[in-house]
Amino acid sequence: MVNSAPTVTITGPASGGVYAPGDTIALTVLDGGYKPNVIPERAEAVLDCRLLPDTKPDVFIEQLRKIVDDPAIKIEIIQSPEPTAPSPTTNPLFVAMRRAASQVYPGIAVTESMTTGGTDSRFFRRHGVPAYGFFPVLVSKQLTATVHGVDERLPAEDLGKAVRVIYEALKTL
Repeated sequence: MVNSAPTVTITGPASGGVYAPGDTIALTVLDGGYKPNVIPERAEAVLDCRLLPDTKPDVFIEQLRKIVDDPAIKIEIIQSPEPTAPSPTTNPLFVAMRRAASQVYPGIAVTESMTTGGTDSRFFRRHGVPAYGFFPVLVSKQLTATVHGVDERLPAEDLGKAVRVIYEALKTL
C-alpha cells in the first residue's frame, strides 16, 4: 500500500532539515567539502521521501520547493517509481494471513498499513497481482530502531512464530 515517492537530490548551500507533515523525508546522503578546514562552495543532499497514498508526488515536490524557498538550491527528482493501487484486503490471501496471525497471536489485529520501507510489491501490483508486505512478528520500538542499521536483527524466538503464521496462512489456500 506504499505510494512510492520520488527520491530527490538537493544541491546548493548547506542547510537544515526539511519536514512535510504526514509524509517523511530522510536525509540519506550528505556530501560537501574536501578538507576539514575549507568551507565547501557547494553541498549535495539526497533525501528519501516517503509519501502517504493520497499525496501527489508533483505537489509534494512543489511544497518542498516552497519550504526551501531558495533559488540557489536546485531540487531534482532522481528516482520516481510509478504509483500503483493497493492490494485488496478482501483477497483470499489477505484473509488467510489475518486468520493465521490471529491463531498464533490471539487478540492481534491485522490491518492494512503503510510501512516506511520500500518493496518490490509495486511491480506485482502494477500487473494486477496482489502483494502484501506481511511481517508477522511483534516488534518492539527498540528493535524497530535497528532496521537498516549496523545492528539490524530479529530475535530467533520470534522467527519461529513468524514461520508458523506463514505456514498456517498458506495451508488454508
